[in-house]
Amino acid sequence: MSSEIIPVPPLPQVPERYDPQHMRNFQRQVTDFMHGASRPGVGLDGRIIPLEARAKVEAGVVYALHPDFSATTSEAQIQNAIDYAETNGYDFVLVSEGLISSGYDASLVDFTGSGGTWAGRMMRAGQRADVSDAKAYGAAGDGVTDDTAAISAAVSVAAQNGRTVFIPEGSYRVSRIVIPAGVEIVGTGPGSSLVSSSDMDTLLVTGDAVRIADLEIVGFGPSGAANNPVNVESGTDVVLSGLTVTEGSTNCIRIGPTSDQTKVVNCIIRNWHGAVFSGVVVFADHCLVQGCNVLDGAFVGITVSGKHNRILHNFVTGGSHSGINVFGPGADGNVVAGNEVAELPVGSGIVVDGGSAGKNTDNQVTDNWIHAVPFDGVRVKDSDRTLVEGNRIDGNVSQHGVSVESSSDCLVLGNHITNSGVRGISASSGAEPRTSIVGNLVVAAGDRGIYVFSNPDCHIEGNQVSLSGSHGILVQNCARASVQSNHVVDNGQTVLSDGINMSGSVGALVDGNVSANSAPGGSQRYGINAPSGSGMVIGGNLLLNNALGALNGGATATVYTGAPGNPGAVYAPTNVTTDRSYDANATTISEIADVLGTLIADLQAAQIIT
Repeated sequence: MSSEIIPVPPLPQVPERYDPQHMRNFQRQVTDFMHGASRPGVGLDGRIIPLEARAKVEAGVVYALHPDFSATTSEAQIQNAIDYAETNGYDFVLVSEGLISSGYDASLVDFTGSGGTWAGRMMRAGQRADVSDAKAYGAAGDGVTDDTAAISAAVSVAAQNGRTVFIPEGSYRVSRIVIPAGVEIVGTGPGSSLVSSSDMDTLLVTGDAVRIADLEIVGFGPSGAANNPVNVESGTDVVLSGLTVTEGSTNCIRIGPTSDQTKVVNCIIRNWHGAVFSGVVVFADHCLVQGCNVLDGAFVGITVSGKHNRILHNFVTGGSHSGINVFGPGADGNVVAGNEVAELPVGSGIVVDGGSAGKNTDNQVTDNWIHAVPFDGVRVKDSDRTLVEGNRIDGNVSQHGVSVESSSDCLVLGNHITNSGVRGISASSGAEPRTSIVGNLVVAAGDRGIYVFSNPDCHIEGNQVSLSGSHGILVQNCARASVQSNHVVDNGQTVLSDGINMSGSVGALVDGNVSANSAPGGSQRYGINAPSGSGMVIGGNLLLNNALGALNGGATATVYTGAPGNPGAVYAPTNVTTDRSYDANATTISEIADVLGTLIADLQAAQIIT
C-alpha cells in the first residue's frame, strides 16, 4: 500500500513552561495511533502517517517494529533499529506501544548505537520531536518495574542534545536518577510519580541550569536514613517548580552549599521524617523558596543556613520544632516575608538563630502571619541587626509574640500582636544593647505587654499596649532607656500592675506617654512606677485614673524634683495627673499666671533656672 503522507497543521509548540494539557493531548494521539489499523500516527513535523503503510523509515524516523529488525528479544530488536539509524544518519527511532507495553530492559540497550556515535532519540508515536519520552526508553510506569535505567537513559540523551525529558502519567519505581547540567524533566503533575526504591537520594542534581517541573517525587520514608527525594547537590540556577515531594527519610528538598540561585516555587512538600531535618533546607546563597505548601513534617518546615536567600509567601504547618528557621553563624541577610505559619504541634513560628557557634546578622522577618503556635511567634536569638516588621501574630501563641534574646541593634517595628500567652514583646538580651521597639500594637498579652530586661540604650516608642495580664511596659535594669510616646491603657488584667514600670533603669527617659485606666477603679496600679534606679527623667506624660496613683518613685526617688542626672532623684516636670485642661480662649489671666507660676517653680527646683 502507498505510504502517502497527508499534510496537516503542525502541532502546537509547548511554551517554556511545559503545559500538562498538551501532554494529555499527545497521550490521546498515542492511543489513536496504536489502536486500529485505520488510525494514523503523527510524524515529527506534524504530518499524519497511516499505520498500515509503515515502512522501515518514514518521515526521517526509523520504525523499530519493522521485520528487518526482528530479533529474539525486544532489546535486541530495538538495538538493531538504533544501529541502523546510526549507520544511515537518522536521528529518531520510533518504538511501538506493543514493544513498550511488553516491557524492555533499557540497561540491555546501548542508546548510542553499537558504534557509540548515535546522538539521536527514541520516540513514541505522537510524541513531540523535542522531548525524550521516558516510556520510549523502556520505562514501564506500573509501580512495580524498576525504571531507573530507562529514565537515566532518557536523561543521558537529553543532556547530550539539550532536549526535555518527559515523564508520562504513571508510577515509576527508581533508586537514584542523576541529573547533569542543562537537563529539563517535566511531567503531567501528581499523576507522574517517581517512587524511591532505595535509601539513596531519588533525584540528585549535579549541574547548572537544571529544571524539574510538574512531578510527584515520593521518598523512601521513615525506614530510610539518608534519602532526600530531591537533592540539588551542586549546580547553580536550578529551578524546581510545581513538584509534590513527600516521604523524605531526612529532608524532602535539599539545596547544597554550592547550589546558589536555586528556585523552589509552587511546590507541595509534606511528611519528612528526619529527626533534625526539614521539608526544605537551603545551605546555598541567593536562593528563592516561594509559594510552597510545607505540611506535616518531623522537625522544621523550611531551614535556611545560607546568605541572602528569600523565603516568600509560603504556607507552613505541622512541623515539630519551628515553621521557618534561619539558622547558624553566617546565615546573614536573609528575607522571610509574606508567609503564613500556623498550627504547629511544637515550637516557634519563625526563628532567627545564630546557634551556639556564633551569630548571624542583618536578617529580616516581615509581613508574615503567625497563629496557633505553641512557643514564640517570632524568636530572634544570637542574631544582630535583625528587623522584625509588620507581622501579624495572634491566636494562642503560647509564649511571646516576639522574643529577642542575646542580640544587639534589633528593631521590632509595626507588628500586630494579640493574645500571646506570656509577653507580647520580650527583649531579654543579656546586657546586649540597643533593641528598639517602635509602633507595635500589643493587645491582651497573658503577662506583660512589652518586657525589656538588661538591654542598655533600648528605645521603646509609639507602641499601643492594652489589656495585658500584668504590666503594660516593664523596662528592668536597662541603663539609659528611653520610653516615649506610648499609649498604655487598662493593663494589669490578671494581677494589679503598672502601666509603665522602670525598675532599676538608671538614667532613663520616660516622656510623652499616656498611661491610664479608661475609667476610675481600673486595673492599672500606677501610671508610671520607678521603684528603683536613679537619675531618671520623667516628664510630659498623661497619667489618669490609675488605682494607686499617677507616679511612684520608690525608696530611692520619692520626690519628683531632682535635676536631670542627679543621683537618687527623679525629675518629673509637667506630668498631667488629672483631667484638668486649659482652653486658651476661655482661660482667665489668673489661671494662666497660676500655671506659669507652677512651671517656674518646677524649673527653679530642678535648677534649670534661678
